[in-house]
Amino acid sequence: MTEPTNHGRRPGTFLALCWMTAGAHCTGRDPGTESDAGSDGGGEGEGEGEGEGEGEGEGEGEGEGEWVAMNAVDAPSPRGGALAVWSGADVVIWSGLEIPGDPKIPSYTPTGGRYRTPSDDWAEMSLADVPVVFAAPCLFVWVDEGAFSWCGGVPPDEGIRVYEPSADAWRRVSTAGVPTGTDGETATGNTAVWTGAEVIVWGGGSEGVWIDGARYRASDDEWAPVSTDGAASHRSRHRAVWTGAEMIVWGGFGEDLGPLFDGGRYDPEADAWTPLPASPEGGWSPAAGLWTGRFALFWLDLGGGSFQPVRFDPELSEWTAGSPAAGTARADAWTGELALVWTGTNLARYDPETDRWSEAPRVGAPSPRNSPAVVWTGDELIVWGGVAERDGARYRP
Repeated sequence: MTEPTNHGRRPGTFLALCWMTAGAHCTGRDPGTESDAGSDGGGEGEGEGEGEGEGEGEGEGEGEGEWVAMNAVDAPSPRGGALAVWSGADVVIWSGLEIPGDPKIPSYTPTGGRYRTPSDDWAEMSLADVPVVFAAPCLFVWVDEGAFSWCGGVPPDEGIRVYEPSADAWRRVSTAGVPTGTDGETATGNTAVWTGAEVIVWGGGSEGVWIDGARYRASDDEWAPVSTDGAASHRSRHRAVWTGAEMIVWGGFGEDLGPLFDGGRYDPEADAWTPLPASPEGGWSPAAGLWTGRFALFWLDLGGGSFQPVRFDPELSEWTAGSPAAGTARADAWTGELALVWTGTNLARYDPETDRWSEAPRVGAPSPRNSPAVVWTGDELIVWGGVAERDGARYRP
């Protein structure tokens, strides 16, 4: 089968290579196409933090848990930044950046695989009617019985689908009401959260034009706009988490291409925004951010091989900077008690209630790697892939 094309355009290739290999040390130009957007990793707050246990691996619980290797037979091809969701039965790994031979010409792939945890084996994903993957990362979030995908930089009917693992099939959805740029293409550099009833897609842009958000109600197969009244300012490559009642948008890069340390709280029931107070500042981190049940938890790259947690308490409407840790927060997941953060060399464990870091054991851990796929299944963390890697391991806390 012929794979979908990227229309011969690759505006995001420098960004992608920089993100996969060097993390946050790139400079930005066009947030609408996500080319070259990044930060120098500097900023205030380096070395600062409240509480005990400063530094990765210090404090109680060092080396806790165990790793179990994943079968690599029939696994997808090596890739960095692959997207991952847990279906309740399978881990679905899809897309990501392949670097075939010439590192100057990376390419996002529309291929993937399903990892079945009970049998420790892989199954291919269908390419029939797969979304067109442009030269920028897609969005991939679990919605009831399928994975909602949004691939920007193409017309809506080419890039928006739902993947149903039980049928190994891609399903088209309505695109009436999907916001696009003046070129008729959807945004890149945006975010998506699932509320339990609808997907909220917000931010980013296309060909230098900023695009507002929209809400997709899966049960009705309908789109509705997101209010712009009092909304967070236009931005790309920001972070968004769902709290159970509202979407918190934070950070990213603004209209002047500089990093942002503000955001907004969006209530979909009221279709209304409330601004966030200014947060601690630092560099951009590849990790997405988490909702812990109490805090919205994000990561700042401090430069010099360290990063820092910052947490927002919606009830108090205030930020707290935590203790730094070594490495770069490249991927993250929440267990219900701990934040698990892949740092590039190993897995760090962070307790936001006590602001204490500990380290997972290195025995059996995946080899050091950039931008692996990370997903929590309810009882274990799957860490798979990364630049030039197609193996992985399962971590049980």
